[in-house]
Amino acid sequence: MNLKAKWTTLIEQAKSSGLNTLRFESDGPLELFLGIDSDKNRLVMIQVPAEYDPKIKLLKNENIELIFIKDSSCLIIRVFDSDYNAIFDDLISSLLNSIDESDNAVNAADKFLLTYFKWNSFFSKYPKKILGFQKILGLWGELVYLYRLLDESTNQNGINSVLSGWVGPMGAAHDFEFDKHAYEVKAKLKNSNLIRISSEFQLESVDNKDIKLVVISGERSDDGDTIEDMVTKCQELITLKGGDFSLFLSSILEAGLNLVTIESCVDVKIRLVSIDIYDCSASEFPKFTPTNLPIGISSVRYNLDCGEIEIYKIFSETF
Repeated sequence: MNLKAKWTTLIEQAKSSGLNTLRFESDGPLELFLGIDSDKNRLVMIQVPAEYDPKIKLLKNENIELIFIKDSSCLIIRVFDSDYNAIFDDLISSLLNSIDESDNAVNAADKFLLTYFKWNSFFSKYPKKILGFQKILGLWGELVYLYRLLDESTNQNGINSVLSGWVGPMGAAHDFEFDKHAYEVKAKLKNSNLIRISSEFQLESVDNKDIKLVVISGERSDDGDTIEDMVTKCQELITLKGGDFSLFLSSILEAGLNLVTIESCVDVKIRLVSIDIYDCSASEFPKFTPTNLPIGISSVRYNLDCGEIEIYKIFSETF
């Protein structure tokens, strides 16, 4: 599927006015069309059964809308801001996957609506916000490790399990939580041994899960990756392996990443130097947790020297 090529074809064939459409091949029970309206806005449209009635006529925010045209039995999703065209393509890819998995036309139409509701919030405007370097470094580290886990996943279920397990942006105690293991990811520059532990909960085992500390070391370099580069790399893997891209978008939005903040840090490039993983489950591991803090002490923040925890290292890779 090459949406970019199809949009190019549609633009070249477009008339000076009116709606121009191009049929998109689909294995599902409904035909899907790409379109460009007279204002050059992009849209995706399906023809639904004549008896289908979603009980809505129009749903919209400032950048996207869902329209139901009963007379022609059409459901249309239209985007108004070209800055969101790339995300709109991701929405269409998700839409195609949902429709192709549907066993009948009504079910496919319902999934068309559900896709709009899942993706609607990703098309909202955000206030200008500039991220500081430490925040960028931390997000870069999480995305580096996320990419690694996605790359190791062999199928759609594995990809979606990884995406669902990235819970740090949602305010969970650890950055990644799975059935048996939890991972706390810390990023630092290669010339420093210190990482910042932000609370007594970050290295605490929850529900008897093994807790691992993942330390990502990098350096500022023109050969490195920006936050946008890492988001794109993850996106390509998710799409390639058929994962649910809306799970990824939800997480990066919760992490404070959107079109505005990503654009504000395009000049920060970080090259991956090493990944080291430490087993924090041992009682001797140097850490503060709720179980070993004196009564009355909370909200603990401290630096941890990676040079002093070498004996707990269980994995190391340099790049």
